[in-house]
Amino acid sequence: MAVINIIKNNNLQNSESLYEDISNQIDVTKKIYSTSHLYKTGTLEVYINGLLTKPSGDFSEIINTKSFILNIPDSIFAKILHEYSTLIIKYTKA
Repeated sequence: MAVINIIKNNNLQNSESLYEDISNQIDVTKKIYSTSHLYKTGTLEVYINGLLTKPSGDFSEIINTKSFILNIPDSIFAKILHEYSTLIIKYTKA
């Protein structure tokens, strides 16, 4: 909950950036995840359990879509998931 509270506070301070909790999309076998809106290329940030992932390493943007690919191997992703896992994204709308 602390991560979500911080995100809500940041939304008030920075109206250009959107934060979304897409934790309901988490699936060890899933590679493609979606945002609610188109985002500007290069603005996407992905946080797994509060940790910022690396663009072009841990995830790849799918240009001109509302999607991105999570590049974390299934075996590693399965180890970091738990009942209260979170997948939070930050981006600027296109």
